[in-house]
Amino acid sequence: MTDNTFNYMAETVADIKDIDVKDIKKDTLIKELNFDSLDFVELQVAVKKKFDFTMNNNFFNEKTMFIEMCDYIDKRE
Repeated sequence: MTDNTFNYMAETVADIKDIDVKDIKKDTLIKELNFDSLDFVELQVAVKKKFDFTMNNNFFNEKTMFIEMCDYIDKRE
C-alpha cells in the first residue's frame, strides 16, 4: 500500500463519514466506520474517479481492515 493511496482514502472516508481523518488508522476495521449503502456508493464513485476502476463491495466483510482496502486498490491500479 502506498502512502498516497492511504492518505487519499482516509481523507475521502473522513469526508464521507464526517469524522476526523486522524481517527482512521491502518488497522481500523471497515465495519467500525459504519458505512451504509449510500456511503459505499460515494466511496465507489471516489475510487472510480481517482483510480479508474469499480470497487466491489463483496470484498468487504466484518474483518476487513482499512489497510486491506488500500492494498486492494493499489493492486488494481
